[in-house]
Amino acid sequence: METLAHGKPYAVHDPPQQRSFFSTFLWRFLMAMVAAFALMAIISLTVKLVFKQRYPEILVVSGSGTLRTSRYGLTAKWDVMCVVKNPNNKFTIHYDAISAGITHGKFGILDSRHYKPFVQGSRAQNAVGLGFAAKDVFLGKEEILRIRDDMSRGAVRFGLRLSGWVRFKNHIIKSRYHFWESVCDPLMFDFSATKNFSLTLTNPVTCK
Repeated sequence: METLAHGKPYAVHDPPQQRSFFSTFLWRFLMAMVAAFALMAIISLTVKLVFKQRYPEILVVSGSGTLRTSRYGLTAKWDVMCVVKNPNNKFTIHYDAISAGITHGKFGILDSRHYKPFVQGSRAQNAVGLGFAAKDVFLGKEEILRIRDDMSRGAVRFGLRLSGWVRFKNHIIKSRYHFWESVCDPLMFDFSATKNFSLTLTNPVTCK
């Protein structure tokens, strides 16, 4: 208790606590939010490590066909057998809008096919046959001469490209659709003019 100059006492009040309380509350709230975000990040990382999603693996195991050339174009058929593997232990793969095409160098796709959606179980492997045909596809005189030179040497190079949208699912997680592409190049075919202009895949090819 203090007194004024004329002797009357007055009370000395404690400083207001409102600002201190608000600052403490805000600090604790921010710390709680940081801790919550850190916990969510740890949980998310753990889930990703435990449930890591891997795209399909493709192996071209065999292939055959026929090949003929005209002055400027190419006529051919290809029958290719692939093994499609789901490498995931904990996910099924849902394939949607899948397409496959046979390719030749810079000229891109010579023929393509589209396939119905299907589901592949975890660690499953499926044999898939793909058939393609090209009728007098224009490549130009220079490229046809190169192909004929390869044919005379007994080996011709083509490629295979698969693409589409896939989704990963299990009893906990269902991912959004992801675009997936797998390229199998080179596919080297032995060529024999004495056996009806036949093509035979030289070796199995793992796609990337």
